[in-house]
Amino acid sequence: MPLANPPLAARIALAIGRVAQAQRTALQAIATERGLSPLQIQILDVLAAGEPPVPRTQAIARELGVGQPTLTESINALQEKGLVSRTFDPIDRRRTTIALTDAGATTIADLGALPTALEEAITSLPPTVQEQLLEGVVGVVDALHAAGVISAARTCTSCAHLEPTESRCRHYRVPIRRRDVRVDCPAHAEG
Repeated sequence: MPLANPPLAARIALAIGRVAQAQRTALQAIATERGLSPLQIQILDVLAAGEPPVPRTQAIARELGVGQPTLTESINALQEKGLVSRTFDPIDRRRTTIALTDAGATTIADLGALPTALEEAITSLPPTVQEQLLEGVVGVVDALHAAGVISAARTCTSCAHLEPTESRCRHYRVPIRRRDVRVDCPAHAEG
């Protein structure tokens, strides 16, 4: 009797889960090497990417899917390390804006320059497969964003600047081909 194969969507979800686990493992190794936690690196990454969200504790916690007390603890540690700064709202001192310091910007830039095993694996695929993979994964990100699972998609396909009939970005005034779709656009505007 042949082995029953789970539905395609279930197999893809399992594969994405394995990729995510590999990324978490790599992130943990890099964080440990740098004296940071994975969450601290993610915070630096969100701040480096720019808005959205507004760089306030509650918005960053929502984007990263962690509780506000957990995020606050990590931000305190990053501030002690000189990687972020806080600016208190003059009207409501409970609200603070978080920003990268020069040292924080340098740290995240250095980390971004490190090639990952995942990037190397993707690079080994033919360019057409890479484009199809990007299109498929961005579609999943957009669907999760639409369902409220991901709070900030930052993709071209979910952006108000996209002119879909022409596949063109109105903000940057450039065509958006399949291989040009961004998942981290600093000019992203919710569509």
